[in-house]
Amino acid sequence: MGLDVVVGVFGEFDEVECEEFAEDFAIVRRELATAGLPDWHEPRLGEEDVVLQDMYGFSGLHHLRRLAAHLAASGAVPPPADAHPERDAVLRAAYDRGPAAVMAVRDGSAEHRWAAEAPTPGSAGDRHTFDHLIQHSDREGYYVPVDFTPVLLSDDVLGGYLGSSQRLLEECLRVAEALDLPIDLDPESEEMREAVEGEVQAPTAWQRHGVASLTCLQLIGAAWQSIRTGAAITFC
Repeated sequence: MGLDVVVGVFGEFDEVECEEFAEDFAIVRRELATAGLPDWHEPRLGEEDVVLQDMYGFSGLHHLRRLAAHLAASGAVPPPADAHPERDAVLRAAYDRGPAAVMAVRDGSAEHRWAAEAPTPGSAGDRHTFDHLIQHSDREGYYVPVDFTPVLLSDDVLGGYLGSSQRLLEECLRVAEALDLPIDLDPESEEMREAVEGEVQAPTAWQRHGVASLTCLQLIGAAWQSIRTGAAITFC
């Protein structure tokens, strides 16, 4: 079972599936309104604007999240992961700790919560959080092009967490900067394939983390397209 990331589901799936997405998006809009956030409507994109990313399975996302967790914890890029990045102790601790900031929506009301160890908004440490990248389902759910800092938590939203495309983009760009990853590199290029396959002699930082770099570029592309078109990023 793999992971796809789609921007513009109404232009990609059949009518029955689109009806299911429309029901999900109605819930998303309701929870955004409850949290006092701007309204949003999923557009119907033309075929030329739909983005479908065939990701490096769930493992690719775990490789990227592991990097982000280490950057949040220490500010340093860790050594490359083994075959099971999801077992990394720092990443597991980030999952167990939960988001630094969350807008919890339940029964028609919203509550803004901060973790006990979280930095206060606007502090120097605030820029080191990667909540939108890490604190999200790895197999389903949405990012919407509405700019909000605390991730939104709701039992009614698919996957439990709703993320912001703008914050996902900002967080992935910070990972790319830490890796010296060229953000204009084509994820489907031969250069990227060689990095993913470990075929590069004397690799640079991003090449040592080829799978994470590939996933980072794919999410950057999806986030840019989401913000440009107004369509949600969908994990499916």
